[in-house]
Amino acid sequence: MKIDLSGLHTLVESLERMKREIPELNREFLQEEFDLFLDEVKPLTPVDTGDMVDSYIQSEVRRHETISEVDWSNTAAHSRFANYGTIHQAPRYFFERGMNYAEQGRALRYQEKLKRAFEGGE
Repeated sequence: MKIDLSGLHTLVESLERMKREIPELNREFLQEEFDLFLDEVKPLTPVDTGDMVDSYIQSEVRRHETISEVDWSNTAAHSRFANYGTIHQAPRYFFERGMNYAEQGRALRYQEKLKRAFEGGE
């Protein structure tokens, strides 16, 4: 009986390639997702001085050389009050609306990005 393991070498090479390329794909994807979030949230953000509109940031948390979590926030001191409201102002929830927009279809967009990358399309 003979067992042909020639395809195993190709599989190992593919897995090694994925190991090298996925961290960069993740970084690109997360930046694309942040840009989608900004496209939605910036027009919803109240503007007085413009400080809050220009204060959105994405912070990366790295684990095992790959990005496994990001934090999107607004660093303007008054952003929390503008978003969640105060005793004198109703909440606007512009941050949550931007997050919801970015979350729609995220898994499918990531799947397509991986598919294109590993089929040679990117």
